[in-house]
Amino acid sequence: PSGEIRRPELRLFEAQKASINVNRRLLHDINLPHISLFVQGGYGRPALNMLDNNFKPYAVGGLRLSWNIAGLYTLRKQKRQLELNARAVDVQHETFLLETKLTLNKHASEMEKLRRLMASDAEVIRLRERVKESTRNQLQFGTATANDYILHVNAENRARLGLAQHELQLLWEAYNYQMTLGE
Repeated sequence: PSGEIRRPELRLFEAQKASINVNRRLLHDINLPHISLFVQGGYGRPALNMLDNNFKPYAVGGLRLSWNIAGLYTLRKQKRQLELNARAVDVQHETFLLETKLTLNKHASEMEKLRRLMASDAEVIRLRERVKESTRNQLQFGTATANDYILHVNAENRARLGLAQHELQLLWEAYNYQMTLGE
């Protein structure tokens, strides 16, 4: 069995990387100078001329430049911290993928082993049926006892139970494989 890993943890790693990228952009934008345009107007006495004592409208406009340089002192440290966080997320992601692939390989090899056991069980059942039939014929002709026949019937039933057990184990391993894939 093979398939693409679709675990919810992978979406978590993607979200963490996206968050780090947003923080990088935010860190860049915070430390840029900001330019703004402003206009202020009104009607008053005095207006802008303090020597004129009459009511007049007035307006003031301009361009404002502001730059918070305090953030530049810690910019390098914050960038380094974001890089460390990004590398940590990458390492966690790779570790998770490696562990998941190892678990998938373990489940796949266990399923293959169980398939081989089931083939072996089917052969054992076939042989046990032949021995049981032979013992039943011997019982009819008086060369075997009922106890011998019951022993062979029980041996065949144990072989069938072993096959059923291996089938259940195979289903369990297949379920675990699918769960590990995230399906």
